[in-house]
Amino acid sequence: MKIVMDTNVIISAILFGGNPKKVFDLCLADNNIKGFICPELLAELLSKLKYKFEAKDNEVEIIKDMFTSRFEYMLVFKKADICRDEKDNILLDLAGCCAADYLITGDKDLLVLKKIKVTRIITPADFLSKI
Repeated sequence: MKIVMDTNVIISAILFGGNPKKVFDLCLADNNIKGFICPELLAELLSKLKYKFEAKDNEVEIIKDMFTSRFEYMLVFKKADICRDEKDNILLDLAGCCAADYLITGDKDLLVLKKIKVTRIITPADFLSKI
């Protein structure tokens, strides 16, 4: 199973726990679940952790290493233009490029789309109820 997680889901998993952490932990532990990330999302994640949540440089490096070693790192070439918040289009591009089964997010701008090609767009709680 292929999944893409929204940056905010990843940050919630790392800092706050709950369902996002359960999804994140499954992605790390279950060889049948493959997480995908692209340079743009990784840069956004690391920037938010460092500047918004004041993560230390060594913490940011550990997280970067974890993502580049445990998630499939993919360059994205398509440019979707269907999301109300244009910054979210990169998630749709990544999901499309890797043919993700699920895009996991809490973002209402994405959730209203419900499905793009083969990718279902769902919350962490909905994902956990499906596996």
